Amino acid sequence: MKKHLALLALAFGTVAGAQNAPAPDLWAGAWKLDISQSKLHDAPKSAVVTIQPADEARTKIAYTVHMIAADGTTMHETYDGKSDGKPYPLMINGKEASMVSYTRTSNVVTTSTGSSKDGRNTTATITMSPEGKTITVETHVTDSKGTYDDTAVYEKSS
Repeated sequence: MKKHLALLALAFGTVAGAQNAPAPDLWAGAWKLDISQSKLHDAPKSAVVTIQPADEARTKIAYTVHMIAADGTTMHETYDGKSDGKPYPLMINGKEASMVSYTRTSNVVTTSTGSSKDGRNTTATITMSPEGKTITVETHVTDSKGTYDDTAVYEKSS
């Protein structure tokens, strides 16, 4: 009987361990801006966001953005921080452009706040669709020209 209980405990422990194994990071990968579905104050010609896989605790947030602006200039944006609500630098073309904090509120929702050196402030809610194929970023912006809202929709491309 003790042998059967030990085997049962081992089997349960294996199943429980498999159930507790970290799920794949659905955020990781390349995401292409769908301009036709987005409502942007200053829409670029194109943008691709590449999100790095999170750490096991799901606290790391690291991404790069390659964008071609409406005027044809290119921009390279990088961020490497944590989803702990503390600000980390957002770099544009190798220079610190703003400080941004992220808070992951669930597996599919992250919020952020940011402040730029030029006085621009943002708050955003980033939501992944239930099937993991679309990310929608709803941003409220306050700058020297006033306030406005943007909605950017990204489709997973890899």
